Amino acid sequence: MAIILVVDDDRLVRNTLIGILELNGHTVLPFEDARPALDEVDFSTVSLVVSDLQMPMPGDEFVKELKQRGIDVPVIILSGALDQDNIDILNSLGVQRIMPKPFKLVELLEAVEELI
Repeated sequence: MAIILVVDDDRLVRNTLIGILELNGHTVLPFEDARPALDEVDFSTVSLVVSDLQMPMPGDEFVKELKQRGIDVPVIILSGALDQDNIDILNSLGVQRIMPKPFKLVELLEAVEELI
């Protein structure tokens, strides 16, 4: 299947994402913050990024950095604190999906399958 980078500083959410994605045949690269992911991941192997918005390195900054580095990978942003300004910024960055927390696992899996 696919290699999916999961970045979320909430251990419960991160572990839930790892479990559901691995159960569906994907390989997951989990990180609790985007900074180490940017330094350690070979993005040429990554099919999809699933990232929280509110982390030490915010999800929108993470996406900006990906774009600045020429990394063109689909992104799903998850957040428990979405407002219209966040949505507008994420849309302007080309984020493919923005999902509020809590999210339905089936909806997340549908988005994952569509984007990979």
